[in-house]
Amino acid sequence: MLHKIILTTTAALFLAACAGSGSQNHEDSQDLPTPRDTGEDPLPSPVDILDIASDAILDTAPDAIPETVPDMAPDKTPDTEPLPPIEPAVCGLKPYEWLGPDQVGETLHWEESVMTNVTPEFIKETLGQAGYDKLEGIEHTVRNFKLRYTTQDKGAPIEATGMVGIPIDVEDAGPLPVLLWLHPTMGFSDACAPSADPLAGPGQTSILSSLGYITVAPDYIGMLGFGEPSPEGSIHPYLIAEPTALASLDAVRAALAYLAADPDLPDGDPNRIVLWGGSQGGHACFVTERYQPHYAPELDIVAVAAAIPVTDHLAQAEYGLLNWSDTTLGLAGTLVAMQAWYGIGDLTDILTDEEPGFIASTAPVVMAGGCSDGAIFDGVDSLEGIYTETIRKAAADGTLRDLDPWGCFLAESSVDRMQIPRISDAPFLATFGENDNLVQTSVELAAMARYCAEGYEIEYLNCAGLNHVQAGVSTLHYMHKWTTARLAGEDWPGAAICSSQEPVDCDILN
Repeated sequence: MLHKIILTTTAALFLAACAGSGSQNHEDSQDLPTPRDTGEDPLPSPVDILDIASDAILDTAPDAIPETVPDMAPDKTPDTEPLPPIEPAVCGLKPYEWLGPDQVGETLHWEESVMTNVTPEFIKETLGQAGYDKLEGIEHTVRNFKLRYTTQDKGAPIEATGMVGIPIDVEDAGPLPVLLWLHPTMGFSDACAPSADPLAGPGQTSILSSLGYITVAPDYIGMLGFGEPSPEGSIHPYLIAEPTALASLDAVRAALAYLAADPDLPDGDPNRIVLWGGSQGGHACFVTERYQPHYAPELDIVAVAAAIPVTDHLAQAEYGLLNWSDTTLGLAGTLVAMQAWYGIGDLTDILTDEEPGFIASTAPVVMAGGCSDGAIFDGVDSLEGIYTETIRKAAADGTLRDLDPWGCFLAESSVDRMQIPRISDAPFLATFGENDNLVQTSVELAAMARYCAEGYEIEYLNCAGLNHVQAGVSTLHYMHKWTTARLAGEDWPGAAICSSQEPVDCDILN
């Protein structure tokens, strides 16, 4: 019998790993640990309630998994304007240029998943077992495919992996809308990639594609789910804007090109791209939308729905350095990943390297070694046990932005502090939890107001009484309804746009 099924329930879509600033908030976490929020999660554990899933998936699996589909080498000559004059190297990096669209987005491997031909009846039964029956529109059988494709990292060609879900019983609909699903924190290395799990990866795409979308679900770079592994010791560039955005957009490019060359599968519509994500994936939504017109102008993002996103890393870091919270612990993982990607800065300047955790020397090893159980924080119960006086004083003095190079790292992954200018106008939905102890809602609501002043159109909700986990789950049905309305061109009530709101009951949104 197949082992546990994860991420095929609504809860697991957002919560297999709670991201925000790099930590998790539930008992199946594989990330750096955090103190748990108070209050019960409204949904039971997917692992406990879905014993039926293994047998059911065996019934839906194909009789024989086909050999890898031969590369079709589709013609990739998009009619696009030249890239804007962006100089991407920041924070002391050596200058580099982005590769052009003819050098990325190529499909290297396309293979049908063992979890495929997933029926809407099975999906509804699975969600029902999870106690979640609010998600309307589950109508389509889904085929799931593993994708390996080309992208880039600091101007150098690399490979990345992901999943693609395709609704197969949509007749005469023309090209289908494409949903770019950006997942929450899974970890920091290959073993943690959703596509590495034969159930976890296609579990995500099955639910979303059953709603009628072609779903593209990248693993992010540094998390290769299959094939040639990442170099030993690699750490996924966690919550870093550029590699997240570029690899996500190249996943869409690769999927669209492949589907266009395969007459047996429906085409995706490059003019109807929607972005969904939770937690770390919520951050990915904001930064991918920001980069898209500069990097992939041939695509058109028409709606973005981000649950529990962290978008202002600098302000979140200041909070975590001054207030013991989940944010405090998550920030450590973020800074380690940033130092690894930029290759600049000495971790001992900002992280302690003494008993009990030896954070500066231990954290990079643990993060590169797999899906961490976070034992490095055992016995650490104070800000002084993780962070040096240097970085704590900068936060207290309001000079963290000027702390070289760490302030620059944090700013370049913060939506309105990065050097990439905003030139797009996609509508946004963002949802937060009133009692979130990981992504500080007060910080993010202040950021939403700034983004609105910059010209963003955002409907943002503060879910009353909910923590990070709960707020992610409670709004999925509303995200789908909101996105459907945007795709249909329906009027968007002006009172909902950029309106500072008191906490609302997100469980009854309609």
